[in-house]
Amino acid sequence: MSGEKYTQLRLTREREQKLEAMQKIRQLIDTVKGVGKLLETMLAQASPGLKQTFSQETQAAMAWAKQIDLSFAEGLSTDESLDRFQQVQERLARLSSEGRRLQEQLQVAYTQKADQLGRRLSQQLAELEGDFQAHRQLLARWCGQEAVSHWENQLAQAHCQLQAEQYGQLEPHLNTLRNQIQQAAQTAHQRESQHQKRLYVLQALRQVCQSLGFQEIDGPRYEAAEDQSSRILLQVDTFDRGTIQFFLGLDTLHTLSDMAEGHCFEQFDQLSKYLEEQFGVHTEFRYLDGSRPPKLIRKGERDFPSDTTGQLRR
Repeated sequence: MSGEKYTQLRLTREREQKLEAMQKIRQLIDTVKGVGKLLETMLAQASPGLKQTFSQETQAAMAWAKQIDLSFAEGLSTDESLDRFQQVQERLARLSSEGRRLQEQLQVAYTQKADQLGRRLSQQLAELEGDFQAHRQLLARWCGQEAVSHWENQLAQAHCQLQAEQYGQLEPHLNTLRNQIQQAAQTAHQRESQHQKRLYVLQALRQVCQSLGFQEIDGPRYEAAEDQSSRILLQVDTFDRGTIQFFLGLDTLHTLSDMAEGHCFEQFDQLSKYLEEQFGVHTEFRYLDGSRPPKLIRKGERDFPSDTTGQLRR
């Protein structure tokens, strides 16, 4: 019969499921390829420092991108079994899900974590530089300019690491540098305190010597020129009993005298008496072996031993 005709199309249920599966497979293939390209772009744009800092996330993303092989999903036709379509679809879904997870993980590492870590390390570096500058003069005085120059170079290197986003190297670098500077500063403060006490003792010693009529013939000066950690040398002439050389360390006072032994400790005991009475500096001079010369005692007296040494007690 001539004329226009029509009919409704209806596929079998299995054929319809295959076509739906093929459509989902194509979408999953596009998703996997898209994630792969995005990861390649993120990895290419990231600095070497970030890749090194977040090496675990970086290596996982690189490994996933390299192992993408979609050949198992290509060339499917409706002649394939429905089970085959379902297997391919499930495999692609797992691959896509893993790729998205790694992409999100890498994104968080390269942005949020990197920003937080960068800000924290930048603040730590600024605080460390502030502490270093606050102690720089003492560090130079008691640790030497060479040590100060070394720490300055290390701080400059830390700035370069921060700029290059080498956070994985910067963090342990800052920890090591902080410990070094803190320990050196503590030692420098201790030596400075000892030095200030030594200067007070030196001032007291000079005034006592002057009051006893002694004349300075050498010093005061550092035993090693311009090295404040070395002993301070002061030599005086007693005129009637010879000369005395004083060597003031950071916590000890040594002397060298050409006096006769009979007058030597008599003179030094007089020095000790004046130092303690007038300046509060307690001393008790002894031989290097810790002994003092025997003294005459009256009948019935006992000579009690003392546990003091030749060190200055302040």
